[in-house]
Amino acid sequence: MKRIPPKFVNLIWEELSSVATLVGPSGDSWSTKVCHSEGHVYLKCGWQEFYKDNLLKGNEMLVFTYKGKMRFHVQIFDTSAVERMQVVVSKPDDKKDSAVQKRKHDEKNDSTVPKRQRGRPRKHPISPPKF
Repeated sequence: MKRIPPKFVNLIWEELSSVATLVGPSGDSWSTKVCHSEGHVYLKCGWQEFYKDNLLKGNEMLVFTYKGKMRFHVQIFDTSAVERMQVVVSKPDDKKDSAVQKRKHDEKNDSTVPKRQRGRPRKHPISPPKF
């Protein structure tokens, strides 16, 4: 279980529901159950899957950005404060959202993205011909 800070809960109290969605760095999402216990609000039932699928360790920092309607984008920073950008381990029974798959496919096949040149950069760039 992961506790949601009380001050933040006060800000979203009107929108608070029984389910929250976590969107990881890969764009994949996890549904988590929102539980109330002893005056606190927790993420449960889904949090462990998010933790495991993103290969989290106890000493990493997470930044949750609230996007409304109980949807959170999560950034993961390692112990040196560098943001982790790797794709998560695939969930075995994951039925990925087709829109996410289409977006990833379109990004891979987007011809407007310039391709990186192969080899070492020139020491002296070639200047354009003078007329």
